[in-house]
Amino acid sequence: MIAVIMCGGKGSRFITQDNIEKPLARIRGKTLIETVLRAVILSGQFSRILCVSGPCSPHTTQLLERNYRAVDKIEVIIADGLGYSKDLSKALNSMPEQKVVTFPSDLALLNQDTVRKLIDKCTPSIQNTCIAAVAEKSFVSSLGIACSSLFTINSKQYCYTGVCGFYMGTSISDKPLKEFYSIVNEIQLIVNINTAKDLALAEQLLGRLNPDC
Repeated sequence: MIAVIMCGGKGSRFITQDNIEKPLARIRGKTLIETVLRAVILSGQFSRILCVSGPCSPHTTQLLERNYRAVDKIEVIIADGLGYSKDLSKALNSMPEQKVVTFPSDLALLNQDTVRKLIDKCTPSIQNTCIAAVAEKSFVSSLGIACSSLFTINSKQYCYTGVCGFYMGTSISDKPLKEFYSIVNEIQLIVNINTAKDLALAEQLLGRLNPDC
């Protein structure tokens, strides 16, 4: 199974005084990209880990190349920077007939136990399908988190988490993927960092989860 970590977006809503790239923002001393990467590595579920960077995140690319390529054999590719969906599609199209789980690089609370749960819930068994990990909007809202990508099924609202499992056929363009959903109400999965305010909230929630850290 292959893990793909998307870390090349503009992060246009993430504005800080030092204008840092969003994957390099820190929570309790750890960068977001390294938090996600560590969770994926320690889960022990993947034979290959690919980080998709881009023109908007050169310093993120440098960190990955310097610290992870040789030791953990992390692969780094530079996408065209045409947007999350297009960059992801290009990466997926390079992996025909493979099972792939994709992660955004801004899941500030992700850990290896949650990654293992996601493997159980989001691994398709049929080619040309994908399973998106979603959370109930009521659960997300109860934690004071704003849902940035919302949809409705049978009058009930859900939030996309950004994590999705794919079982690729020959390519996305040859045959559209059929999408399914898996409800995963896990606090470690729903804290996406889109703004500096989100980062502050993540700090508070992490303190609640791990008060001794």
